[in-house]
Amino acid sequence: MKIIDKILQIIILILMFIAQQLPAQVDLQKLEEATEHSEEIRFLSTSRNGSWKVWQSSYETKPPQLKIADSHHPETLFTQEGVGAWKQVGDKGLLMKQGEDLKYRILGTNKETVHHHVKEFGYQESQNFFWILHNKKLSKALKIYNHDSKLINIISDVERIFALKNELILLIKKNENNELYCYNGRNLKLIWSGTAELYRIYESGLVTKGYTLILQETKGLTTYYVNENAHLTALSLDEGEYFDDVSQYPSADVKAVYLRLSHKKEKEIEKSMVDIWYGKDFDLEQHFHEKPFHRYVLWYPLENRIVSADRKRFGKMTAVGKSGLFLTKEIDSTLVDPHDKKGKDYPERFFIYNPEINSHLFVDEISQGIHISPSGKWLLYRKDSRWNVYNTLTNQRKEIDLPEYSTPYYCSSDKVLWVRGNEIWLQNLRNFAKSKQGTFTGTIEILNAEKQTSELGYSIIYPTVGLKHELLLKIKEDYSVRSSVVSWKNGRSLYLILNTDDRITEVSYNQISKSYTWIRENYNKAPEIIIKKPNEQARTLYASQQPASTKMITMKRLHYKGPNNEDLSAILYFPPNFKEDKKYPVVLSIYEMQSQNANKYLPPTFKNSRGFNERFFLESGYIILLPDISPGDKEPGYSALHCVNNALDQLATIQQADMKRVGLVGQSFGGYQTNFIATQSDRFAAYISGASISDVINTSFAFNYNHFSADYWRYEDGQFRFGDFVTHKQRYIDNNPLYYAHQVNAPMLLWTGTADKNVNPEQTRTMYNVLRKHKKTVIALFYQDELHALTRNSSRKDLSIKMLEWFGYFLKDHQDVPWINKQIKKHSDRVAFRTSEKFSY
Repeated sequence: MKIIDKILQIIILILMFIAQQLPAQVDLQKLEEATEHSEEIRFLSTSRNGSWKVWQSSYETKPPQLKIADSHHPETLFTQEGVGAWKQVGDKGLLMKQGEDLKYRILGTNKETVHHHVKEFGYQESQNFFWILHNKKLSKALKIYNHDSKLINIISDVERIFALKNELILLIKKNENNELYCYNGRNLKLIWSGTAELYRIYESGLVTKGYTLILQETKGLTTYYVNENAHLTALSLDEGEYFDDVSQYPSADVKAVYLRLSHKKEKEIEKSMVDIWYGKDFDLEQHFHEKPFHRYVLWYPLENRIVSADRKRFGKMTAVGKSGLFLTKEIDSTLVDPHDKKGKDYPERFFIYNPEINSHLFVDEISQGIHISPSGKWLLYRKDSRWNVYNTLTNQRKEIDLPEYSTPYYCSSDKVLWVRGNEIWLQNLRNFAKSKQGTFTGTIEILNAEKQTSELGYSIIYPTVGLKHELLLKIKEDYSVRSSVVSWKNGRSLYLILNTDDRITEVSYNQISKSYTWIRENYNKAPEIIIKKPNEQARTLYASQQPASTKMITMKRLHYKGPNNEDLSAILYFPPNFKEDKKYPVVLSIYEMQSQNANKYLPPTFKNSRGFNERFFLESGYIILLPDISPGDKEPGYSALHCVNNALDQLATIQQADMKRVGLVGQSFGGYQTNFIATQSDRFAAYISGASISDVINTSFAFNYNHFSADYWRYEDGQFRFGDFVTHKQRYIDNNPLYYAHQVNAPMLLWTGTADKNVNPEQTRTMYNVLRKHKKTVIALFYQDELHALTRNSSRKDLSIKMLEWFGYFLKDHQDVPWINKQIKKHSDRVAFRTSEKFSY
C-alpha cells in the first residue's frame, strides 16, 4: 500500500506540474465579476437651486438604479430601485415613476406621496407646477400640484396632454366630440371642438399668437390656424386640403407659418412581374417603398395667402432669424444621385428668399457651413480659407481678417465673440472693429454655447453665447489630452480645473448656488461626479464603483510619423499587475484616429457592439495598442499599413512586448484596413476583421441598402478618398484586399451580421471564400439578423468571448477551444490525408 500511495503522490505531483505549465483559458468568471463591479453614470441633472443631484446608475446585468445626492452632504445618498422615468421639480421636488405608480418626494424631508394608476406626468417649469395624468381606472383625471404637493386643480376625461413652453394643451373626449383646451396653471380655455382626431399641435409663432392644429380625418390630415378667440382658419391649396403628414418649422416671418406638406408617392411598379429602373431615375429609394413627396410653403392664415418658392429650382429653406427672410440653396441639376458629392464639402449656391416680393438673391457659393445671427441680419461663412460676412439687409459681402480655424458665436444683434485658437476676440460687425478679450495657453472650446441646427442640415447653425453670464471654457493643450476648465466673464478668469489629464465632461454652472458640476474620469479611473464652489476646493460628490484592478492599469504614448510625415501617436495600455521582466502578447485595434480617447475610462462589459473590449484583454494579460491612422497619398490600405508598421517599430522598443505574438483587429472601415494589412504584412500572428469590405472594386458600385444608393460616393470622396474610379483606377486595384488575399500568412477570424445593410455580408463571405480557396486558416461567424454593429446582448457577449478565445489560441497557446480546434484539426487531417494519398502506391 505504501508503494501505491507513493506512486499516487508522484502522479498527483506530475499532474499538478503539467497543469501549471498549461496556459490558462479565458477566465470567464473573472471577467463577469469585473463587469458586475462596474457602473455607468447617466442622465445627471441638478435641482433649480443646485442643492440636489440626480442620476441613473447603469450596470451590466442588474437593473439600473436612480441615485439622489445632497450637494451639501455628499455622505447622504438615496437609491431608488425600479424607476423608469423621473423629473426634478423646482428646488427640492422629485417625481419618480415605477410601473403605474408615481412617487413625489420633497428632498431633505420625510414627505413622500404616492399616486396610483398614472399614465403620464410632467413639470411645467415656467409656472412651477407639476401634473399627473391618470389612466381610465381613475377616470383619466388630470391633477395639478404646486411644488409643495398641494393639489391645485382636477380635470376629468383627459385623453392626451401636449406640453408647450408656457401652457398645457388638453384633449378631452365628450361623447363623440373631441375638445381641445389650453391650461396655463390658472384658467382652462376651450380652443377647438370637433369629431376629428388631433394629430399634432404647435404654437403658431405668429405675432397674433394662437396655434397650428393638424387634425386626422378620414381622407387624411387637415391643417388649421386657431387664434386666441378659438376662431379657425383652414389651410387649402390648389392640390387639395388633405395630406399624409404635416410638420411646422420655425418661420422668419411673424405673419406666416412655415409648413412642410407631405404626400405619399405610390411606388410605381408592376407588382406581378418586373420593377423597371431607368437611367434617369434620381432617387433610387423610390423602388423599395413609398417615399413621401414634400412641399414647403409659407402660410399667411390672416391673409388667406400661400407663398411657395420655385420647387424645381430650390429645395427646403430655413428661417434667417426674425428678419422675414429665408435661406435656401439651389438644387444641383448635375447630380445623378442624392448622395453624389456627399462625401466631402463642395460648393453649393445659396440664396436669400424674400417671400414678400417672391425674389431670390444670390449670396455665394459656400461649402463649409453658415452661421446665422439670431436677428437674421448676418451670415458668417468660410470660403477660400477666410471668413466672410454677408449682410442680409444690404446684400453686401465682406471678407473678415480672421483665419479659417476661428469659430464665431453671436453675443448680440451686431457683435460676435470669436474663438481664435488660444485667443478670444470681440468684433462689431457694423464697423468690423475688434478687440482681444483674452489669451490662454491652449485651444479654446466654449462648453456652454448654444448651437441650434437648421432644417437645411447640421452645417447651418445658429451659434450664440450670453456675455451677461459666465462662459465655461475648456483650454486644451495641443497634441495632448491635457486640459483646463475656466469660468470666464468680462475678461476675468477663474480656473476650476488646472492642467489635468483627466477627461472632463458635462460641465455646468448653477446661478443660484454659484456652484459648478462636472464628471471626471480616466482610463484607470471610473467616472466621478465633482462639485465646486468659488474659493473652495473641488470635492467628489460620488465615485462610481469599479473593479479593484482599475488603478493598476498603466498607459504610455508612442510617437511616430504618418504617411504625410505628420506627427502621430498611439495609446499603449499595460495590464494590471504588469511585470517588467515578463513578455506579453499584444493586440492592436485600428479605426482612424484614436489618441484623443487616451483618458476615456475603459469599462469591462460584454455589451460591445463590435465585440472588442480593451479592458477584457488587459484583464486577460495582454498589452493593448491603439494607433492613429491618418489618410495619405498612398490611399487607405497603404496609409494604414504605413501607420501600423511605424507604430509596430515603436512597439518593438518596449521590451515587454512579445513581437512574435501580435494580433490585429478592426471593424467596418477598420476591418477593411485589417483585411488589407493581412495581405501585406508578416508581423502579425492572427487577425480579426468584422463587418468589413474585402473587394473595393465590387462594392464601390454595388447598391447600399442603408442609403438606398450606389456606394461610389463613399469611395470617391468619403472615408476611402480614392477619387473617381475611371481617373484613379490603379488606386482601387492597389488597395483591394481581395486581389492579394493569397498572401495572407496568419489565421483570420471574420464576422458579420446577416442583416447588415451598410456593408453587405457577402463581402465577409467573399473574403472567407478566397482564403478558403488558398487553404488559409479562416473561420467566419455570421450572426443571424444582426446589423453592421451587433445589437443583441447575447450576440455581443458571444463575439466578445470568441475574440478573447481566438487571440488566446494564437497568441497565448490556449489550445483547448473546441470551435477553433474544429477548423485546425479538420484542416490538419485533410492536409495529412491528401499528402498520404499523393505518395501512396
